[in-house]
Amino acid sequence: MLGRMFIINAPFLFKGVWSTISKFIDEKTRNKISILGSNYTKELLELADPESIPDIFSGGTCHCP
Repeated sequence: MLGRMFIINAPFLFKGVWSTISKFIDEKTRNKISILGSNYTKELLELADPESIPDIFSGGTCHCP
């Protein structure tokens, strides 16, 4: 089961490949996957608390071991 998936810092080429590949993935699953470039912080923080995001990602405050 997939709740949500974020692919962050995705290069432009990946987005182009994804647009082709995503046509073969079920729509329900496809809608759970977000491809984000380098400006991902706003969208990520809309769906998750900063405490849930590892601090290696912009906006995250979780100091995970």
